[in-house]
Amino acid sequence: MLKCVFCGKELPVYGKELPDRTMTCPHCGKSVYLGLGIVFLLFATIIAFITGVIGMAIVLLLILVLMIITVVVKPKDKMVGLILAIKGIWLMLRKQSLGSCKKCGKEFSFIEFIADRVLCKKCNEQLLVELAQAEETIKTTKCITEEQIATLKKLSKNALLKLYKHVYSDFESDKELESCELATLNKMQEAFDLTNEEADLDNKIKPYIYINSIRDKNCLPVADVKIEYGGQLILKKDEVIHFADNAVLKEIKAISLGYRGGSQGISIPIAKGIRYRVGVSRGNFVKENRLLQTSSGALIVTNQRLFLQPYPGCKPASIPLNKILSHCCFGNGIEVFIEGREKSYFFEIHKTGSIEIFEMCLNYLLGQVE
Repeated sequence: MLKCVFCGKELPVYGKELPDRTMTCPHCGKSVYLGLGIVFLLFATIIAFITGVIGMAIVLLLILVLMIITVVVKPKDKMVGLILAIKGIWLMLRKQSLGSCKKCGKEFSFIEFIADRVLCKKCNEQLLVELAQAEETIKTTKCITEEQIATLKKLSKNALLKLYKHVYSDFESDKELESCELATLNKMQEAFDLTNEEADLDNKIKPYIYINSIRDKNCLPVADVKIEYGGQLILKKDEVIHFADNAVLKEIKAISLGYRGGSQGISIPIAKGIRYRVGVSRGNFVKENRLLQTSSGALIVTNQRLFLQPYPGCKPASIPLNKILSHCCFGNGIEVFIEGREKSYFFEIHKTGSIEIFEMCLNYLLGQVE
């Protein structure tokens, strides 16, 4: 049974004994919904204070006080109680420091305190101007200085990420990323503590690294690959790795769909209690070719082969480069046709940037293979 938060007595069945389906306690006359709301706000306020979100905790505390006054204080005294409660909280806040601006040291106002700001309004506006100037300078000079990094680090993580994306969009507006632009983006990522996922390194940056290496140096970058799931990576003599990423191997397999078009035949009576059935047929055996997953692991391209380093329990696959007849890239993976094999291998890859890199590596390597 549900009990009233205020008087502790059991409430009648909901919807039957409560008039007009209102959750009002018939014993004390107070709203059960309001009581549950007070309990919820109390826990939320405690959690906000513990986690350090002081601004939110103050707001929740004000709402909690208003709800308690609504329930406890008599109607004619509610306004007086509300004024006294707000005055008490205000006096409490005056005795406690609301924090100060990290740049100029000025104490925060109550609104700035609730908003959990790091800088005061004046310093924040000045910082936004410096941010705009720094962004324009980075785009123009295609480099970032240590002084600019020190200034920009005063911004929040979201603001730094937004700045990084703006600079990337400007650099990549001509569908090219030069070596100096790549170096600047890499320096910004390290200085701002951005993860590879936040910077979208695999899809936006890595393909241009391989493009520049092929165009400027006429060679592919050498990758340092570590197998995280415990498998041992064994390379051949003079074999170097150029790229690797997770992939799922899929092959075309014929699967049985059973029999179709069968008949139960006709039953003919021969004697009393004896019948003979003729024309029974199981029908035609039906098969269908489908693309099925046969393995998964790390797809690795080297200067000698393309191979799948399997996850535990999966089978490996190794394709020498001189056995590859052709390859075709799709939005979700790459298909490889091999000499002496009727059916192709399809490697499903989730990152579009990785698909582009695999295609560049195979195009370059197959052009070098005699």
